[in-house]
Amino acid sequence: MRQFGRVEIPQETFIAALKMEEKGCFTCSIYVLLSLIRESRSWQEGEGTMSEDELILAILRTLPSHSVKGKKRLQKLVFLLQKSGVECSARFAIRNFGPFSPAIETSSAFLVLLGDIEEREVATGYANYLATEYFLPEGTDVTAKFSERYSNILMRLDNFSTIELEVASTIAFYEGKGMNRSEAIDETTQLKPTKVTEKTLRSSREILEIITR
Repeated sequence: MRQFGRVEIPQETFIAALKMEEKGCFTCSIYVLLSLIRESRSWQEGEGTMSEDELILAILRTLPSHSVKGKKRLQKLVFLLQKSGVECSARFAIRNFGPFSPAIETSSAFLVLLGDIEEREVATGYANYLATEYFLPEGTDVTAKFSERYSNILMRLDNFSTIELEVASTIAFYEGKGMNRSEAIDETTQLKPTKVTEKTLRSSREILEIITR
């Protein structure tokens, strides 16, 4: 068996795909592997530990627009949901734009590759900069879902701007490292001096209250 993330591919199938590639049919070999991966994945409904793929799909299913504008926004929503109690295997480290998980970035790209979600470039923010928007294709049947509690939390988080989510998630990250609220805010201010304002701090407190209730 060959392991691809969480999916095991039979050795003979893997060899067959390689032979297709050797014969110049690279697209065919990729199609075979992706088809097998698609068939091997199983979405678990309800509670329990969610894979990164499941969590992304559940987010897109829950939001009324069935979309998330911006890779950074997706990262922050996942992180804050995890902090609220959603069990997910994604691990986060701090970056210039706050908590970041390579696994979430990889999973979103993988879901696009499989056709489970789609992406497009859209203008967003006051400066109308281009960002990647992830969305569910029309008619997509997604079984991954949140409980009512986490659905409500996500809906409330979606009312905040990406910058507000970024500041709040950074504070939450530092609190998770053992800092008290004041220390976490100071550390966040050092990392993002132009983004930590009276308004974003007020919104951050609201966000942190939402995920800890």
